[in-house]
This record gives sequence, structure tokens and C-alpha cells, in this order.
Amino acid sequence: MRIKPAEIVLSATMIVSSLMSITADYSYFKGFPVYSWVEYIILGAGVLIPFLAWFLRSPSRNKQK
Repeated sequence: MRIKPAEIVLSATMIVSSLMSITADYSYFKGFPVYSWVEYIILGAGVLIPFLAWFLRSPSRNKQK
């Protein structure tokens, strides 16, 4: 399995929490107020986690040359 269930849960959690903060017009991270652009960074990281896991575990990268 290229993408582990924990990575899927982590990315889904990051995506949902950042989308909720973006639509609510206030941004908090671990109880502290943050700038609104931080939520977009968290959203981008949540989207990229499965793609990076898939790419880094691809069979073509594991071949010995």
C-alpha cells in the first residue's frame, strides 16, 4: 500500500480544519490566533501529503540502478 491510512486521516483533518477556518473568517491554530494565509498553507500541506507519499513510495523510485 503506497498511502497509509494515517496519512489519509492526517491530510483529511488538515483539509477540513483549514476549510472550516477559511469559511469562518477567523483563524486559530492550537488555540492561538494566526494570520489567514496560514490556513492556506495548512490546506496546501493537507492536499500534498497523499501525493508526496504516493510519489516517494512508487516502485520506480525503489529500483536500484
